[in-house]
Amino acid sequence: MVKMLKVGLQHYHSDHVHNRTTLPGSAHLLLQITAESVQDALCDARHGCCKLRIKVSQMLANYLTLALRNLQKKISFTIINVLGLCLGMTAFILIAEYVTYEKSYNNFHTNLPGIYRILNHTEKGGYEPYTPPGFAALATQQLQGIEEYCRVADGSGIGAGVVSFDDPKIKDKSFRETSFAYADGNFFKVFSFEILKGDGAALKKPNVVAISESASVKYFGKENPLGKVIILNNQFGKIPYTVEAVFHDMPENSDIQFNVVFSLETLANKANLGGNEDWAKLDGISSQWLFTFVQLNKNVTASTIADQFTAMVKKILPEEKINVELQPLNSMHLGRSMSESFPTFGSLRFNYLLSGIAILIIVIAWFNYVNLSTASALGRAKEVGIRKVVGASKAQLIRQFLGESLLLNLFSLLLSVGLVNILQIPFNDLIEKKLSLDSLNEMDFWFAATGFLIIGTLASGAYTAFILSSFNPSQVLKGVFSKSIKGVLVRKSLVVVQFSISTLLISATIILYQQWQFMKHKDLGLNPDQIVVIKGAEVNRDETFKDRTTGFQNNIRSASFVQGFSRSGNVPTDGFNFSTEGFTRLNPSPENEKTSYEVLMIDYQYLDTYQIKLAAGSNFTPEMCEKDWNAIEYVMINERAAKSLGFTSPENAVGQKIKNDSRELIVRGVIKDYHHMSVQNAIGSVIYVPRNNGSYYSVKLSGKNYPDMIKQLQDFYLKSFPGNPFEYQFLDQSFAAKYQIEKQYSLIFTTSSCLAILIACLGLFGLATYSVEQRTKEIGIRKVLGSNARQIVSLLSKDFIVLVCIAFVIAAPVSWWMMNKWLQSFAYRIDIAWWVYLIAGATTMAIALATVGTRAFKGAATNPVNSLRNE
Repeated sequence: MVKMLKVGLQHYHSDHVHNRTTLPGSAHLLLQITAESVQDALCDARHGCCKLRIKVSQMLANYLTLALRNLQKKISFTIINVLGLCLGMTAFILIAEYVTYEKSYNNFHTNLPGIYRILNHTEKGGYEPYTPPGFAALATQQLQGIEEYCRVADGSGIGAGVVSFDDPKIKDKSFRETSFAYADGNFFKVFSFEILKGDGAALKKPNVVAISESASVKYFGKENPLGKVIILNNQFGKIPYTVEAVFHDMPENSDIQFNVVFSLETLANKANLGGNEDWAKLDGISSQWLFTFVQLNKNVTASTIADQFTAMVKKILPEEKINVELQPLNSMHLGRSMSESFPTFGSLRFNYLLSGIAILIIVIAWFNYVNLSTASALGRAKEVGIRKVVGASKAQLIRQFLGESLLLNLFSLLLSVGLVNILQIPFNDLIEKKLSLDSLNEMDFWFAATGFLIIGTLASGAYTAFILSSFNPSQVLKGVFSKSIKGVLVRKSLVVVQFSISTLLISATIILYQQWQFMKHKDLGLNPDQIVVIKGAEVNRDETFKDRTTGFQNNIRSASFVQGFSRSGNVPTDGFNFSTEGFTRLNPSPENEKTSYEVLMIDYQYLDTYQIKLAAGSNFTPEMCEKDWNAIEYVMINERAAKSLGFTSPENAVGQKIKNDSRELIVRGVIKDYHHMSVQNAIGSVIYVPRNNGSYYSVKLSGKNYPDMIKQLQDFYLKSFPGNPFEYQFLDQSFAAKYQIEKQYSLIFTTSSCLAILIACLGLFGLATYSVEQRTKEIGIRKVLGSNARQIVSLLSKDFIVLVCIAFVIAAPVSWWMMNKWLQSFAYRIDIAWWVYLIAGATTMAIALATVGTRAFKGAATNPVNSLRNE
């Protein structure tokens, strides 16, 4: 501005000289004075700003110095607060890693949010993700708004296969693949999986395959896989495929997970269907065996397409009750809400549960801060009174106390980050995922976490800050605050909340552990112990295959360590051969024809090998199991199927005829219901068909030398089926794996309960310490008057015991309601026993007494002469 005034003065003087005029002296003087005044004012402003910055810096330095000094003065309370906050934040960060990672599933696809999975609403109220292959093309032709469709048939719908090679270098090598799929040619266009070599669009051609980077290394080592041929041996036969593309391993946070993707177009050729033309043809509209994904344009809604899709299907199949829904790909892992019944790969309920636990734990830690801060308020009150007398404002005091809270929280956060790195590996082992702090690399999380930290800091520090800063100096210096019951009431309320949470978590842990143990040890109706299941051969199924199979079975039966042997189409924990409708009595009602039944092919040794009992009737004979499919006359059913078919008892069902379409079958026996899958699933209606050519071998072993027995079985297998991978599993381990998620829940709840109790006890210890310090003189007088240590400990502990009892009364009904809701999701569940809450309450009480009693006993053991002299 000064420069502008000087330039203006010069121009004014120049203009008047040019015009032969002179500037009046007064005007010239006024301009000069104005310029100099402005220059002086700006100098003063700059100097003032500099002084203001110095003053602010000094003020912040003073706040920091005061905060550190006060935290150091109460070092024991500071350590307790920091330790509690650190543990709470560590638990929060670890759980946030898991929850954030789960929410990230399928979000990397560039075509989102326009990709949807087609679902069929079933009559039982659920949704079936598998669809007939023919509807996708029809919908694209008839409905406006579908840009692309992509069908994907995974191992669940078509079964596993064995990959082998014609290359002489690797001719004897083979791999059983379960992580493979058939897909349409636009698979890599619709989904954003990175192609490293070749052309993903080559899947539009038949007999083409794309393999992952890992599969490339597994199959071909360091050689270039493009152009090489692999052979897939499965129910469709032995078909060669040329490798035309290599893709980057699919991300772990993808529900679509395959190592090998074969061209679905290959199955358009009837010669490649291996005699399965009826259900596997690509224009079929009856059999549901693949996923259908559609990509919609931006001008239509998913609900509109779903309604039009449903109308199209009902027009084609008017007798079918079909209701189509579209599930967004980015909600396929967790779903959009708890009330949504769409099938998902993850559990939204579990994510909410973990999030709630994380928040509860860190809230307990913040409650500790509030408790200990208000407990030490009397000492700080005198400081506040003096500072107010010398001129400190309320705003300054509030800033100081909130600054202390922020400093404590930030320091605890830094420590918790270090602790997270230490605990990361064991935590990953617990949840069976590869997580790190990088999992939190999302803006949504950082906004939420920062806001949560600020809110928590303000909330935990605000009460103390506003209460302390509002003290009347004259009353404070007289000690009136020590007589206030307001702070005491707040502290007691927070202790109750802390121990309510702890009691709730302990009782939930016990109930989850009971449910897990119940499922593990429930009578399955079969005996899985010492049964090893061997997957049958797929490679080299030539004219000698039947003789080689007979030789393998004879070798097994002759082994001294084999107690039993069976061959079946599938085995417990792995599913059934297929599911179908149409089994009825000879004169059925219309609704009976829509009842779904599981079908399992077994031989005459299946029941004996698994020690499954008959409820009525007789087992299959060897002759029955040798008959061709179309010549089968007899079947067996389970008790549940007998009820579904309308028989009044198992005995009443034996010898009766049932039909499937136009084919009549005689019920030879009724098998007692057993858990073919896991206890998590309700037992369904099962039809057992006699067959002697199943692809699973079940071997009942005797003895404990499993390595030698498995080695001998492997020798038998490779001798009869060279070029096939030898794969086996112990059935008891397969059942145990079904309950892994419940095991994880139990471990997570146990860890959370321990953390919650530890943090709560840290605060309780601090409060007990403060209580002893405040009553030192009283303790000394009581000891002088004859009180013993037990009486003094009882006196100091009774208030805390009352608080824990109140916490139990609050937590017990809340826990009972929550856990009953949780257990309703299990087909078979425990009943919650009253003693669970007795143990939870007693455990909480014992821990609280040990915490308070330790500190109280130390105070009671103090020499009364010293305590009275100090007073």
